[in-house]
Amino acid sequence: MWECYIIPSVLGMVLKLYSQRQNRDPVADLENGNLPYAKLLDMIKDGELSLISSPSIHELSPRKDHDPRQEWVKTYWTHRPHSTREILQTCLDVFENNYGAIKSTDWSSKILDNISQDLRGMRSQPVFMEKYRRYIVLDSPRVPHKTRPDALEWTTALSLDFKDDFFPTQ
Repeated sequence: MWECYIIPSVLGMVLKLYSQRQNRDPVADLENGNLPYAKLLDMIKDGELSLISSPSIHELSPRKDHDPRQEWVKTYWTHRPHSTREILQTCLDVFENNYGAIKSTDWSSKILDNISQDLRGMRSQPVFMEKYRRYIVLDSPRVPHKTRPDALEWTTALSLDFKDDFFPTQ
């Protein structure tokens, strides 16, 4: 069994880079049918791809005035964005909140660290520990792959080998 998700800040960075490099407004391009990431947003809207981050491993215990577990459920389930425009705006906002003060030249390395931390956090959740053995990050073919100390598989979509005999290897 396979599960797939994208972290809001990762999609936010993709949209921000698109905006900067193409000198375009992603919201306007979505509304005009010209956004190259519209299919991805549709997949999220239709439930084919999850837009989620792992629960914080540092702050899981509720306090009198704050329950991080309830906040996580609120953010990713009960109050999640439903339309493609809301999803796009949410991702841009999350990225801006987390990376707005960081130089754009540092975004890539910071986002890779975020992906690693998030997937390690997801991997530590009991439901995933029981069902899954492999944790794979699909990365850009343009990025040279080096061994990372996170025990995750980093590969490209073209190089991915499911290793389950369901899909033939290339």
